[in-house]
Amino acid sequence: MMIRYVLALALAVGLGRAQADELRGFLGKDAVAPTGAALERHLASLGDLLGNPDPKLRDDVGYALLARWIVRDGAVPDDQLRALLARWQPQLAVDGADDEAVLRRSFSALALSLLVARDNQQPFLDKAAFDELLAAALRYLRDETDTRGYHEQLGWIHSVAHTADLLKFLSRSRHLAPAQQRQVLDAIRDKLAAVRRTFSAGEDGRLMRAVLAVIDRDDFDAASYREWVRTLLQPSEFASPTHRIAFGQNRLHVVTGLFAQLALDREPSPGRKQALAATRLLLGG
Repeated sequence: MMIRYVLALALAVGLGRAQADELRGFLGKDAVAPTGAALERHLASLGDLLGNPDPKLRDDVGYALLARWIVRDGAVPDDQLRALLARWQPQLAVDGADDEAVLRRSFSALALSLLVARDNQQPFLDKAAFDELLAAALRYLRDETDTRGYHEQLGWIHSVAHTADLLKFLSRSRHLAPAQQRQVLDAIRDKLAAVRRTFSAGEDGRLMRAVLAVIDRDDFDAASYREWVRTLLQPSEFASPTHRIAFGQNRLHVVTGLFAQLALDREPSPGRKQALAATRLLLGG
């Protein structure tokens, strides 16, 4: 089994390096993104790296250039952004437990967060496309069972954190309806209840940021948030004592991080004031 894994890793890394040779030239500080057919070809290569088991290729080349070209430089035209959405969104479907499949799903969620961040800056998504992506993100958060954070060989796996990032940007969108705020919050609550290990790689902070994105909306539904807080306090069924302890710790870390962000705000919005009052309930006063 180990030999097969090493051979598969070597093959994947070799393929990724062949694709990445030309791409590395774009990592320079003053490098300019390609255009036209060259940009389309390179975007396809970067997409292929999302499931690559070599973190130097996947993170340092693949994700780094996608973030630069899509968000920082705004160099990818709308039609190509939609093509990336059509390619990456189906990759959220949980259809395998091997490392490459998990990495592809997790990094597809992270890559999709770049598309939504870009849309929040320069709109290109319509409401129907947004709703489909939100539904896919919520399903992925629910269905993904591989919640590893960091792996010595694979680097960051981070499915929970990456999906939280996607939900954060979705929650900042002009398209998010008031009823969808509660869908996001409920999905986070359900994930906290489902995970059977205590987070140790910053996942709690990323989930907290997604909750904060809901709170910071101009149309923040404070009443729904208060009800959500009450549901977090309700007893849940756990598979084991360690599962129960993990839930308690993960919930505490998310809530204390959220409380700190809200309490330290010297000029809080009305929504933050209401959320702070409700969040106190989770800390026992």
